[in-house]
Amino acid sequence: MIAIDESVLYEGVYYPSLSHIAFYAAIFILLVIFTEVYQQNYQSRKSELRNYLKQDRFVNYYQLIWDSNTKEFVGAETLVRLNHPIEGILTPNRFLPDIESNNLNISLTYVVIKNLITDSPKLIRWDSNIKININITGEHLKDFYFKQLVFSLNEVIPHLVLELTENELIDLDDQEVIQTMRDFKAKNILIAIDDFGTGYAGLQYLKSLPLDILKIDRSYVSAIGTESQLATLLDALIELAKTIGIDVVAEGVETQVQADYLLSKGVFLHQGWLFHKASPVNDVVGSIIGRTL
Repeated sequence: MIAIDESVLYEGVYYPSLSHIAFYAAIFILLVIFTEVYQQNYQSRKSELRNYLKQDRFVNYYQLIWDSNTKEFVGAETLVRLNHPIEGILTPNRFLPDIESNNLNISLTYVVIKNLITDSPKLIRWDSNIKININITGEHLKDFYFKQLVFSLNEVIPHLVLELTENELIDLDDQEVIQTMRDFKAKNILIAIDDFGTGYAGLQYLKSLPLDILKIDRSYVSAIGTESQLATLLDALIELAKTIGIDVVAEGVETQVQADYLLSKGVFLHQGWLFHKASPVNDVVGSIIGRTL
């Protein structure tokens, strides 16, 4: 029988000390506590948002779209704000990430549409031809109730525009989605691609979707008068839209230099602080009545 020197056999084998065991146990406990707290906060935030939706704390703001050719407001994009009970009016960057992470997008859109139906008499009283835009996602296009709600909205707002962001992933092979868009078009509901130039699917969308309006992202407009490559790309996007034959709206127009440049390129529809800041419906009505700046 061969004798084995146990001291050699276990040489180099690590035995954790009690202090190390206690350390790892503490880390594990902290992770468990953190996970529990995170779950509680997640559920609490979701419950809070649901309560805000029920309490009508989400309110509509509208930013008017100016036609530099006719010198009048011709449209308005519907935006949303949260009237927080403590912090007051909050912009989407303060609550939209939580809305999305809690899968409350469609619920929020229903509230926006409900608010829009309430506001519609004021919005179209002075101009029945004004176009009203609302933002949607690919998720909305698969929701049957949303489709019916849009049809109902179209009965009170005859000139409706649905804005779909370029970054929104849409399955172009999904016949249900394509048919929904065709059904909207059959009702003379216009479809716009928003934030154009910020995603990777823009050209494919222009080719495959029944689009009426291209909204150029503000990053291109802000590049006007600079050496940025975006300034060159802006001209290309404008020419592309002209070739396809769809209307162009420039977003984020904040200076007269930008407005003049766009006008020289044949882009008459401008949206931005230079012409109108997003405001509640009563303030918007005053601007519509005024017509000119």
